[in-house]
Amino acid sequence: MLLGASFTAKEAASLHRKLVHVVCIFPLIRPFLRSVAAFAASFRSTCAHLRPSAAVRADLPWVHSLLSHLPNSIPITDPSPVDIGWWGDASMLFGIGVIVQKHWAVWHWAAGFKVGPK
Repeated sequence: MLLGASFTAKEAASLHRKLVHVVCIFPLIRPFLRSVAAFAASFRSTCAHLRPSAAVRADLPWVHSLLSHLPNSIPITDPSPVDIGWWGDASMLFGIGVIVQKHWAVWHWAAGFKVGPK
């Protein structure tokens, strides 16, 4: 970022939106989002041009550094199904039963609950 550069509300909001999406993928960037959010919220006029705060100027190089070092691809796992020993059954009168390996659970329908067509 050029020293003394100023930005519009639209540019600040655009940067904030992009970083919000990036944070969903790279949570390590979340601590740096606060200063950018505050900068985007600081505009009182859509025509204004503001200079970023010292916090924004300090945080953006860290974001850039993290993005350049974090992996930008994730290998796709093997799509073949895995047998976890699951078995389940449902009854319109009784409820639902599930067995996973050696563990089991049963749920009864709540009183007054109607299963099936109305």
